Amino acid sequence: MNTLMVLLMKRNQITEIDDEVFSNITSLKVLELDDNFLTQIPTAVTKLPDLQELSISGNRIKYIEGGILQKTPTLALLELKGNPLNGVHNSAFAFLPRLRKLQHPI
Repeated sequence: MNTLMVLLMKRNQITEIDDEVFSNITSLKVLELDDNFLTQIPTAVTKLPDLQELSISGNRIKYIEGGILQKTPTLALLELKGNPLNGVHNSAFAFLPRLRKLQHPI
């Protein structure tokens, strides 16, 4: 599955994602996990070095850990709206030089 570029997993009642689930999908550019039951940004996204867009709106994420996205340096769009965020580690977005759009009313 090295040619999969877009993966839409909206409204699937996902509560967690195994760390290795994306290991063989290295070409993925867009991942949408909107309207699930995730409580954190899945560490599985660190296996996606070419990821450009990550949408995890409408989940249950309350806090964003520091460095969780550091292995996704090509990320340009991060959508977090609709999550009950009450905290973001000060280095959460430090390793995202291409981030152009962050959608969340923080």
